[in-house]
Amino acid sequence: MPSRIRKNIIVIIFFFCFGSLVGFVSSRWSFFTIDHEINIVDVSNLIITALAGYYIASTLSKQLTASRVEKDLIISEIHKIRSLYDSLYNTVMRNQVSFADTVLIIKIISSSLTSLEKLAATCNFDISSQIRSIFAINTHVKAAITNDPNTNNTTAYSLSSRSIITFNTNYQLIQQQLLELVVFINRQ
Repeated sequence: MPSRIRKNIIVIIFFFCFGSLVGFVSSRWSFFTIDHEINIVDVSNLIITALAGYYIASTLSKQLTASRVEKDLIISEIHKIRSLYDSLYNTVMRNQVSFADTVLIIKIISSSLTSLEKLAATCNFDISSQIRSIFAINTHVKAAITNDPNTNNTTAYSLSSRSIITFNTNYQLIQQQLLELVVFINRQ
C-alpha cells in the first residue's frame, strides 16, 4: 500500500477516534445539552462545508501548484539568460573579445529572449513590454561591442574604454530589468 494512502487512513482513524472521544466526554460530563434531533439546515450546512473544504483542498491547490510550476519555469529561463549575460560580461571584462564568439553569445541571448517571451505567453503572463525593453538594451550591448573601431571581425581584439563603459552600463541595466522581471512574475 502506498505511503500516501496509508497516511490518509491513519489520519481518518485518528479523527474518528478523536470525534468518538469528544462525543463520549460530552455525553458523560456535559456542561451543555445536546439535542438529539436532526435539523435539515444543520445537515445542509455540514454538507456545504465539507464540499467547500474538498474544493479548496483539491481543485484550488492544483491550480495554485500549476501556476507555481509555470512561474518557476519562466524564472529558470530568466536565470539562464542572466548566466549568458554573465559569461558575455566576463568575456568583455577580460578585454580580449573574440568577435565570432561575442556575436554568437548575443544571438543566443536574443533567441533565448524570444523563447522566454513565447513561454510567458503560453503561460498567460504578459511580459512582452519588459522583454522588448531588454531587446532594446541588448541592441545597445551588441553595438557597443561589435561597432568598436578596434574590431576586425575575425580575431580577438581589445575594446576601447568607451565601449567597455557603455557595455557595463547596459549590462547593469539588463541585470536590473531581469531581476525586476523575476519579481514581477512572482507577484502575479
